[in-house]
Amino acid sequence: RTLELPSIDEVIIPESPGKFCLFKVAIKQQAYYFIE
Repeated sequence: RTLELPSIDEVIIPESPGKFCLFKVAIKQQAYYFIE
């Protein structure tokens, strides 16, 4: 899934067993959650 979020200055990429990653996309200054 890809959820569009309000612009975020910093994004944390936690290392979890659930493979939950949080990436910052430098497009239109928007951040996206990438959940697998």
